[in-house]
Amino acid sequence: MNCIVYESSQTFFGSAETPPIVDCYLDQPLILVVEDDPTLRDLLKDILTEEAPYQVMAASCGQIALQQLVRLATRGQMPALLLIDYQLGRGMTGIDVYDQLQTQPGLARIPTILMSANPPRELLQARGLHCLAKPFEVGDLLRVVEETLGCSEALREEMV
Repeated sequence: MNCIVYESSQTFFGSAETPPIVDCYLDQPLILVVEDDPTLRDLLKDILTEEAPYQVMAASCGQIALQQLVRLATRGQMPALLLIDYQLGRGMTGIDVYDQLQTQPGLARIPTILMSANPPRELLQARGLHCLAKPFEVGDLLRVVEETLGCSEALREEMV
């Protein structure tokens, strides 16, 4: 199975292709959703763009998410938040993605929320990560995202 990146209505297959980066609007924080389940990925994107004022990029695997983050960083555009599924498959968990971000200057400071039906509590605590337990209500998702973004307001301003 190939990784897929969704931006607007475009779909890109395979990690050999380099998908374009969406323009980031200052009045709409950018959230990168990393979820391998296509139905949930589309649902999260719809909720975050229709129920709240967020711009969303979505990737189906950790490798593509990391590539997108590096490309965004080179353009000086950083997501305000990462929303990552814990069980991503393809040899990489959400914790693996987070750990790789911690080795990259500028990417280590992006606020991150993990999503999981069976969260690895010890790993989350060791890294100070928040977890949104699946299944979750739309209101809970929006509340956790808003709380996380509110807490990271100073950080976002510093990164711009």
